[in-house]
Amino acid sequence: MAVITHTLLKFLKIAWQFINLNKWRFVAEVVVAVISYGVGYGINQLTNQATLQACQDERTELLRQNADKIAAQEAVKYAGIIAGLQTKITEANEKYLLQKQQNASDSIQHLTELEAVRAINRYITGQQSGNTGIRPKR
Repeated sequence: MAVITHTLLKFLKIAWQFINLNKWRFVAEVVVAVISYGVGYGINQLTNQATLQACQDERTELLRQNADKIAAQEAVKYAGIIAGLQTKITEANEKYLLQKQQNASDSIQHLTELEAVRAINRYITGQQSGNTGIRPKR
């Protein structure tokens, strides 16, 4: 340990002598180093800000493009769903109209059968078609 301490003290003594002998040169080099650091730091900050802004702009554009792509995909997806539902609605409407038409047809057929039965009854009972349908007394 004593050897390391002695070597360190010897180095510091030589360094102090060098600084004292070349004081103005040393000060000038320190000033140049500080100025260089400041200029480098300033340039770094300016370029990083420009790079950061460029990255943010690029990210914003990519997010917009992705949102547009997703919107287009969802539009196609939901257009298909809507078309399928419209087809089901159309089929249901057609079934409803067919059932309504069949009910009307059945009703007409029933009325026709009822009129036929009434005509047969009138024939059998001897009534004319203009009578009120009240049966005569026997």
